[in-house]
Amino acid sequence: MRFFAVHGAAGKIAALISVPADDSSLVGMALESGQTMTEVEVPEIPYDLDPSSIMEQAAEVVENYRVEVEPVQGRLARIEAADPA
Repeated sequence: MRFFAVHGAAGKIAALISVPADDSSLVGMALESGQTMTEVEVPEIPYDLDPSSIMEQAAEVVENYRVEVEPVQGRLARIEAADPA
C-alpha cells in the first residue's frame, strides 16, 4: 500500500490517499492553493485490513500526525578545468 498526504506548508494533513502498491497509475487530486501532495510511509496501517478499517486508521493518522518535508535546495558546484596532461 502506498500513501499520499495532501498538506499545507506547515504540514497539517488535509487528506490521506491510499493506493495499492502494485498500482502504477498516477495519483491525482485537485489541490487548493498552498497545498502539496507528498508520498509518505504509514507503518501504523497494516496492509491486510479491509477498506473501511484502512479508512478509520487513515483518519487517525490525519488527526494525530503532520508531514515534515525538508526543503530541497540546489547547490552550485564549481566545474574543475580539465587537467592539461
